[in-house]
Amino acid sequence: KRQHKPAKSELLNLQRDKGQMDSFNCNGWLFMTIFEGESFAQVQLKHTHDHVIYSEMHVPPEVQEYVENNFKMSTTTIWNELLKKYPNPGFKHRSIYNIAANARRKQWYRDPDELKSAKILLEESKTSKYSIADVDLPEVDGFSGLAFSLPNVMLKFGCCVREVSLDSACKF
Repeated sequence: KRQHKPAKSELLNLQRDKGQMDSFNCNGWLFMTIFEGESFAQVQLKHTHDHVIYSEMHVPPEVQEYVENNFKMSTTTIWNELLKKYPNPGFKHRSIYNIAANARRKQWYRDPDELKSAKILLEESKTSKYSIADVDLPEVDGFSGLAFSLPNVMLKFGCCVREVSLDSACKF
């Protein structure tokens, strides 16, 4: 609805029109706020509905298995290896990236609840080379958190460490 009809020139060599882009009822809108005297602009894009139904490109089972078995390689390396066997693949790099990312995710994902998942990982790690000690946090309404220490690491490297921090409280 926001696309205007092109103003065509009578002279053919001056016509710069291209085919009209398809538009969809997606409730899309671009908001730009430019502040006078500032060197930045605020840009917001609202997009409620997909334009078309996107279909996944089919990745053959043997390729999927290869990617899952080699997820520790970089996605670019995996892609380059696949291109040697499939010079004109019927799947995209993005599909391979998603398969590898899901395989990597299985290394640390234990529960849909992030806090539960972190607690499970810490519990599993208590039998690792370096010990993990729980740190009790006070309960505060509206907040949840997890704290732990690495006593053996601090005994070994504490003389060299000034500060160690991890903050996963930021949501984008």
